[in-house]
Amino acid sequence: MSIFIGVLAFFQSVPQFISEGINPWRSKWTIYLVVLMLNIFLGGALVWGLSLDFFDNIIRRIEIASLSGIARVAALIAVPAALISFLLIHFKVFGTILPQFFPSLWIFLWLSIVAAIALKVSTKISLLPSFVAILLVQGALFRVWGILNVVTDFPFTIDYSETSRFYYGSLFFSRSMYGIDLPLSILHPSRYLLQAIPFIIPGLPLWAHRLWQAVLWIVLTGTSAWLLSHHMKFSSRYLTVMVAVWGFVYFLQGAVYYHLQVCIIIILLGYSKKHPARTLLAVILSSLWAGISRVNWFPVPAMLAIALYLLDESVSASKNIWQYLRRPGIWAVTGLFTAFLSQMLYVFWSGNSSNASDFGSSFTSDLIWSRLLPNVTYPLGVILGIWIVSAPLLILLFYAINRHRINWHFIRPLGLLAMLVMLFLGGLIVSTKIGGGADIHNMDAFMTLLAIVACSFFADRVAPEKTDHIWGNIPVWVILLALFIPITFSLQNVQPRFSYDHTQAQKDLSALQKVIKDAKNQGGEILFISERQLIMFHMVGDVKLIPEYEIVTLMEMAMSGNQAYLDQFHKDLARHRFALIITNTQRVVKKANEPFAEENNVWIDSISRPLLCYYKRSLTLESSNTLILVPAQVGRACP
Repeated sequence: MSIFIGVLAFFQSVPQFISEGINPWRSKWTIYLVVLMLNIFLGGALVWGLSLDFFDNIIRRIEIASLSGIARVAALIAVPAALISFLLIHFKVFGTILPQFFPSLWIFLWLSIVAAIALKVSTKISLLPSFVAILLVQGALFRVWGILNVVTDFPFTIDYSETSRFYYGSLFFSRSMYGIDLPLSILHPSRYLLQAIPFIIPGLPLWAHRLWQAVLWIVLTGTSAWLLSHHMKFSSRYLTVMVAVWGFVYFLQGAVYYHLQVCIIIILLGYSKKHPARTLLAVILSSLWAGISRVNWFPVPAMLAIALYLLDESVSASKNIWQYLRRPGIWAVTGLFTAFLSQMLYVFWSGNSSNASDFGSSFTSDLIWSRLLPNVTYPLGVILGIWIVSAPLLILLFYAINRHRINWHFIRPLGLLAMLVMLFLGGLIVSTKIGGGADIHNMDAFMTLLAIVACSFFADRVAPEKTDHIWGNIPVWVILLALFIPITFSLQNVQPRFSYDHTQAQKDLSALQKVIKDAKNQGGEILFISERQLIMFHMVGDVKLIPEYEIVTLMEMAMSGNQAYLDQFHKDLARHRFALIITNTQRVVKKANEPFAEENNVWIDSISRPLLCYYKRSLTLESSNTLILVPAQVGRACP
């Protein structure tokens, strides 16, 4: 592994040095390149020697090596020291001079090897489990670092829709917060229901809501990962903990969103082989949640329960095949019916019955099939990305099942395969929807089901048809590959702490407060297309909220071609309904071969051009991507 990564690191480093004007062979970086080359050649010699058993004695000595007293404490200190060293190298050296991925990965690998040896000689844990523990703990820490990185008191939105999520959560308390009853969100209601919880405590600042979102990511993902590992009933406490940590890192590759984790948690808590009624209740509760989430999640609760049943229960334990399939059939029908019923009830309860068709915006949006292949928006492409993530688990299944297909009735692998294929194809289609395909988060249901199936085989929890049959052995290299890939992805979360210019941000906030005060004195309406958190947290005074045309809904209506909604927006612009509009920076230059070019072009046609025709720029806030518009004299036809 170090040979492979070292080669890639070498070929990434040299062009970078040249572009920086550094002579790699006449500077301090010469040592780095020499070490890389030695790693490649000596690594090859080691592989050759291991194949001939030349180093068996050395490996055996490392395995039996043990320290005591002060030496043991010193070795144990080397474990966190390796992590700190990696962060220092990544941020202070490689992050500034050599920001490429593979040099940092190479450093990470070797520091992990050193830390693993230190852990082994200071504890009773053998070398391989020590290495696994070091890798997984670091991967989890890097993920947590990335999640907590955006917990800040920065008053403006960090990215395109970051603070919009808090706004849609606040709608559950619209009467107390805005003095009016407002319809709830038509998009991702379950997510915003979770994000509404902090509003129970009035007066919490913006940073507290950012912290709560981080807690949702960490706690819900961690809970589902622990329940998955606990369900496997490993005999070893070490294995239970390590598989749970692996599940945490694995789920966040996609990422599997935390509101889907609620469905997973309910099923893992409620599923019982001996109590089918309890499993049915779990399917119903989980499907109620899925029904107010996303339409492609509707079948997920029933599928997860059915998968656990097919893995745990042999056909030979039933009188016939029809009796065996009765429970999965009931769960499938009940789950889908409950999810659809849940969505219908939410449409009316949320106050959106008059615009119920907006819930189907996904079905009228354009599909960008090129997102499945490598592209500028997602360099890996969805197909290659999900293949890299899922390949180790698929290989694991191959070794477990190969030459042991007689162990189970054909209906069981057929059912599991059919559900995996359905979720895989469904995830691919959803990934092509305009606005998506920038990562593999739409493959979340497939990733979840695959993890459950693979973990069941790894834990030897799959019931064979005959008790004297066993499943195949899984090679160690497959397990290491399943560990290393999600940990490699977690390295992308090791970014510098988010920071901002406090003086400039306060200056911009004061400037915004002034123009809003002037507009209010003239009796005009003020539309916040973006930055509605400034109203929510009273950072711009007492401003009446205009509920229409929030940036996320506006973008969804533009992408889905909801002409009635857009026509009303254009009419309000044409009659200068708003004295002031606060929005993100507007550009009218269409893109071709750039990230999110299709989304950018749709926004320009439906939003930017009408905005900049009927309104003109008044002020741009330097500390954020925020633009203030005022009515303009229109002397030409506007789109």
